[in-house]
Amino acid sequence: MAKRSARLVRVGTDPVVVSGDDSNSASNTASTGAAIGAAITHRYHDREEDVVGVNVRDLQDFKSASVEEFWQFLFGQFFCVGGFWLGIERLLTVEQAHKDALFLFCLVAFFAGAIIAFFGYRQLQRRQTRIDKIINSAIRQAKHEKQ
Repeated sequence: MAKRSARLVRVGTDPVVVSGDDSNSASNTASTGAAIGAAITHRYHDREEDVVGVNVRDLQDFKSASVEEFWQFLFGQFFCVGGFWLGIERLLTVEQAHKDALFLFCLVAFFAGAIIAFFGYRQLQRRQTRIDKIINSAIRQAKHEKQ
């Protein structure tokens, strides 16, 4: 006679003893008065991943910088493009446009927008450079530990 093993399976909130013999599993479960259902077997898989500890302050800086650079670039682009097209329109439709106040304002808006957009882009590059430094230092450290 084969040795039978039993295992404890939780069905809902009630523990149920299930026999190791699959043919009697349903009858053992049914005899306890609990509902018959499927048993879940968990299999955990190992996974290795390189992780880098980042300070909370760095994450907050990255988050706030991304919002700032977005708005800076957006406003800069708006003024630059708006000043450009309205300036072209004034240049083509007004005589002596170089003396027109609106044309001169368009020039100021164009250059101010270009400067604001440039600094928004520079802020983006600074943040990306900082993230790249964190990643590169982690890669160098991982290579150093393997040797």
